[in-house]
Amino acid sequence: MTKIVFISDYYVDEVLGGGEKNNDAFLTNLKNEYDVECLKSQNVKVDFLEKNLSSFVIVANFFMLSEECKDFIRNNMKYLIYEHDHKYAANNNPSVYENFEIPSESLINLEFFSNAKAVLCQSKLHADVLYKNTLLQN
Repeated sequence: MTKIVFISDYYVDEVLGGGEKNNDAFLTNLKNEYDVECLKSQNVKVDFLEKNLSSFVIVANFFMLSEECKDFIRNNMKYLIYEHDHKYAANNNPSVYENFEIPSESLINLEFFSNAKAVLCQSKLHADVLYKNTLLQN
């Protein structure tokens, strides 16, 4: 059985936000078929990742995931991003820009997004805005 490491800033037992509720529903389904270990992003360390290289990683909210860990995951692990908050935009809010077009100097985390096996968005509009600004095919 493939082990999945699920990383998020918070979980539904701490915060009752939309992202946390989405994560909870996703995790309920995953746990029916996979061994899932949930970690808070601020608690993830490179030595843990090194010990779990064969695991598949799902990264949800990752504001508190260190750059060192993002780089390690990007360069060494298979992962997908379960996208909630436009974390490719410095302000996380493309709606403040005309036609949702984020200035290139405000784009962040592009390498992390581009190396993911997939980026799962919350809606077609969400996916369209991500694509418009990043041209990512994953």
